[in-house]
Amino acid sequence: DVPVLKPRRLGSVTPVYPAILRERGIEADVVVVVTIGVDGSVTKVELVGPASDPSFNDAALAAARAERYEPATQGGVPVVFTQRFTIRFRLND
Repeated sequence: DVPVLKPRRLGSVTPVYPAILRERGIEADVVVVVTIGVDGSVTKVELVGPASDPSFNDAALAAARAERYEPATQGGVPVVFTQRFTIRFRLND
């Protein structure tokens, strides 16, 4: 078996913090599963750990869709890769 080398993020997209939630002092975590295609683009985003307010979820999904990667490879050949990560909304960010 040839190991899969994970994709590398080509820069981070900061999600837009919903203004009304920032004003209210509300923070949240949103967990997503992202599928990265052989060209490094995000081909699918799934919400697996939503925040209680849908505005956070919408902002997290939009940011995750906008990310770009150097694709995962296996034996030097680009492959589709799925990964899970948490997008954190913090007032001090």
